[in-house]
Amino acid sequence: TWTNAHRHRTPSYNKLKTWAKNNLPHTCNHPHCTATSDLELDHITPYSQGGTDTTNNVQWLCPQHHWQKTKKEQHHWQQRTKRTPRKPIGLT
Repeated sequence: TWTNAHRHRTPSYNKLKTWAKNNLPHTCNHPHCTATSDLELDHITPYSQGGTDTTNNVQWLCPQHHWQKTKKEQHHWQQRTKRTPRKPIGLT
């Protein structure tokens, strides 16, 4: 079975999910994982970071590996966008 943990359900995403069900291997794409049920469609390049709803940007992941990948991406993204506070102008 397949689930959708994402909050967006655009027509292009729904088409892509149907394509993935019919064309991608029905196993988690994480190395050494053999899960075949409750798979979630994952954007390889996250949608929030410019990833697109295209066939070369999606894979099936089990919920555990999808969660791990998402957490890692969120941490990486937060580190990239952190700013070092600057001293106000005129102070030394």
